This record gives sequence, structure tokens and C-alpha cells, in this order.
Amino acid sequence: MATRAAAAPWTVPVRWFLEGLDRLLFPLPVHCLACGREAPGQAAFPGGICPACLSAWRLEVAQCPSWPAPWGRVRPVGVYHGALRELIHRFKYGGERWLGHPLGELMAGVGLVTLRRPDLLVPVPLAAGRYRQRGFNQAEELARVVGRRWRVPVVNALGRRRAAKQQAGLGRAARWENLRGAFVPLMDLRGATITVIDDVFTTGATLANCTVALLQAGAVRVDGLVLATVPGDGF
Repeated sequence: MATRAAAAPWTVPVRWFLEGLDRLLFPLPVHCLACGREAPGQAAFPGGICPACLSAWRLEVAQCPSWPAPWGRVRPVGVYHGALRELIHRFKYGGERWLGHPLGELMAGVGLVTLRRPDLLVPVPLAAGRYRQRGFNQAEELARVVGRRWRVPVVNALGRRRAAKQQAGLGRAARWENLRGAFVPLMDLRGATITVIDDVFTTGATLANCTVALLQAGAVRVDGLVLATVPGDGF
């Protein structure tokens, strides 16, 4: 595949060192971020969420869209309400960027058992204005955590052809029209299998347009992994 090169032998110990440093600098909390339950023996909950909360979130999620879509599969951690919605808002808008680490761990765990392991992870690009305002791309932050856990490269393979209106507050038809043709591939992806990373799946407009651009660049399969899905037409 044109976008990947064989890993040099020296990269393996370096990767192990970086993963250990990551766990040292960003230890997972010993209390559930959703309900506050303490982990037994002060051992961190995977992804910072206790099994009871995670199971409740997963039970709320239907497994596939009810309408035709260009991607292969899309998997969320849970539904966008309650504690999960609050955590996402704290991460994106509340100045608690550190939450990207446990939330990314959650995504990595869910995706590991529900999706095929891809060649590449591609975060959804953020509009330049919103990036300047927020100071980071939440999808890229999450993708880095997932990539470290899966040992899969994260590449910024998509750009934005034009500025789109903010999606929040738009209906399904308006969301799809707003993002039509908004994404453009930035590299040759012939033969690649890709998982697109984003925070919230609402109507599928963002993921669909990203998928079309990636397929046009030669990708052979595109899946999606998100933190939450908004119940409605998409799920």
C-alpha cells in the first residue's frame, strides 16, 4: 500500500517506552467518571468508566444504521445523553482536554471487539475557525489514543475544501447539504482499510462525506468509530 512503510526494528522499544510514559503521565482515574464508583483495589477502570455504566451505555445502542450508507460499519461507545453527553461536553467545551485520554481508551476497547483492525486511523478534520477557537481537534485527540492502543498509524488524510456552517442545530437534510463535497483527500490511499474517528454521530452526514472522499482516494473499506450516537434516523 502506498501510504505505509515497514517499521524499523528500533521503533518497537521506542513505542513501548512511549506507551509506558503515556500511562505514567495520564493515569486512568480510580473512580468512575460517570457515577463516581470506586474501582476495587484502587485499580483504574478501563477507560475510566465502570463496567455497570459501560454496559448500560452499550445496551442503548442499535448495531447498524437503518438506511444505506457508504461505509462498512460504524460503532459508538454509547448514546449521546446523560453522563456520556456531559463528559463529551466537558472534553470539547469545558477546558478538560485530559478527558480525551480515558474517552479514547473507551473507544479503543469498543472498536477492538466490534471492528476490523484497519491499516490507518483518520480523524475527521475540524474547520480552521473552530480549531482556532478550541485550540485542538477532538477527533484527532481521540484517534491518537486509539492508535496507540491498536498500534495503528493515525494520519490526517482529509482536508476541508470549504468552510461549512456549524452542524449543531441543523436538521438531517440541512446537515447533509451543508457538508456535501466539504472533504478532500490529501494523499494516495490505494488499497488501504480505514477507520474514521469522530466524537458524535448525528445523522451520518460527516462520516458519509468523509467516506466518499477516502474511497475516491483509493481506500477499499471505511469504517467509523465514535464516542456517541444521537438517536434518530441514523441509528
